[in-house]
Amino acid sequence: MTKPTGISGSFHVQINPDGSASGLFVPVAFSKSKSEIEQQVADQFIRSMNAHPVQEKEKFFLSAPRLNQENDFDFTVDSPQGEAFLELMEIAPLKGPYQEAPTHYNVYDFSKTILQGILSKSQSYPQQMANDLFLLIYVTHWSFTLSKLVIACLRYWCASTPLAFRAIFYYAPRGNSGLHDQIYPVSSEILNDFDPEKVRAEFCLNLDPRTWYVQGKGSA
Repeated sequence: MTKPTGISGSFHVQINPDGSASGLFVPVAFSKSKSEIEQQVADQFIRSMNAHPVQEKEKFFLSAPRLNQENDFDFTVDSPQGEAFLELMEIAPLKGPYQEAPTHYNVYDFSKTILQGILSKSQSYPQQMANDLFLLIYVTHWSFTLSKLVIACLRYWCASTPLAFRAIFYYAPRGNSGLHDQIYPVSSEILNDFDPEKVRAEFCLNLDPRTWYVQGKGSA
């Protein structure tokens, strides 16, 4: 089944022999079917976590995502405790095609929309399971990239809400790597007395990377 995706990618800057700088947007080549896209996202997420470990040379504790059949958990993965399950959830609150998605969002409202998706998924599973269950929330379109304030809101709410998930991660594909963060659980030091109520009026503006360009001379 074909699944639409948005536009994500990375902007590459290079210094030319004459000292000038040039840039190029390199889009992520998403697969076409839902299962292929999810396999691609799961693989790239784990690759990204291993490329940027919390501690040097430390391997990410989840590996080898294997796609399951329909009406089952999305993936079976290997963990230090044995086989575990990984569910995926795309963040795409669309009211039309991806091309018409707004470039900005209200931080609080956007965070609440994502939280409702997390809670809806969590409520589908028992609190206690024989195998650990993990959730990966991800974006395929640049305008839905999570700001630091959105991540902070989700961390705060997830920390105070019973969830079926052992951990929740966020990933935004960017070439062979990407942006990633852990949403839940996190330490009290990371939460750091954050109050979502104080960001109700905050907005995030994401810029279309296809429109970026390099101006001026570089240094060889």
